[in-house]
Amino acid sequence: MRNILMSFALCLLHFAFCTAGESATDPATRARLFFSDAKISFAFPEGWTLEPSFPSGPLFSKATQEGSQAYMTCQISGPTDPSHLASDLPEETLRKVAIQDLSMHQPNARVLAKSDRSIAAHNAYEVTWEDRDKDRPQQHQSVYFFTENRVYSVSLQAKAESFPWIVPDFQQWLTTFQVLTNRDSGALAQPSRGGLWIHQTAGAKIALPENWLIGVASDHLLGATVVESKMHSEITVTVDTGPNPPGELTATDRAEARRTIEKKGLRILTQSDEPFHGLPAYLLTYDGTTGGRYVKGEDIWVVSPKARWLLNIEGDGPLFNRLTLEYHDILNNIQFL
Repeated sequence: MRNILMSFALCLLHFAFCTAGESATDPATRARLFFSDAKISFAFPEGWTLEPSFPSGPLFSKATQEGSQAYMTCQISGPTDPSHLASDLPEETLRKVAIQDLSMHQPNARVLAKSDRSIAAHNAYEVTWEDRDKDRPQQHQSVYFFTENRVYSVSLQAKAESFPWIVPDFQQWLTTFQVLTNRDSGALAQPSRGGLWIHQTAGAKIALPENWLIGVASDHLLGATVVESKMHSEITVTVDTGPNPPGELTATDRAEARRTIEKKGLRILTQSDEPFHGLPAYLLTYDGTTGGRYVKGEDIWVVSPKARWLLNIEGDGPLFNRLTLEYHDILNNIQFL
């Protein structure tokens, strides 16, 4: 299955880099955050800072003209009904969910406005409210929607005197939301120039710079490409959370990893059991000719506390050599949570 998914990802990436030149200046391709197992993605709002603690804390922050901090947050419920998957909820049901959530967690809130709306082509409900317990009241705007059997709440929070000036940023950001595709696919309707891929269940964050075009992202797959002239290079990350604990890398796993490369007609250059970020790992480097291209690559098989990973980097030989330091920066900056 891993090999099939890898081949699928590379096919999608070939499409992405063929169209990259057409969309290079399109604002829609700006860097995005892919909250992969939550099945959503969104652009980084201009002028806002990503909070390093996310998904354990606020998502974005911004200093207001008055000197206070405004925040955007994203909260997601557990599965609402494991026996019944739905892609949307009726507007009336969403209203009840929003009001119930507000009354449970913010009993002293004063509702200022409320309305039906949509987000990422899904029904949504928007509530603007004020926290009356504060010496300097905080105002909030929360939008509730439903997909993949979970309720999502994205919110803006700011001091009352700053709130009206920050709301347009929040509303613009909401227009960038996309629901990621189902498990067996992952091609993005609009590729992203760099971004951050977070898999909370598997416990990892992977950042890619803006010269990388992210064309594939789902709940278990990340794929990106960089193009120079007629040469290209790809990074593909596949994660397997599985129903059982990850376990350790066995001799059978290592043999399978070698066969994956040999089946492509490529030559293994080196192999190593050196840990990756302190985790058990198996590294293979290789080269060879495929499809008329001379390519070089690395496969890194990793066992983290929550999942098994396959990190693959492959590209035309000369480009691969030039990008060596950039590959290492990307790999070194992966965070296992």
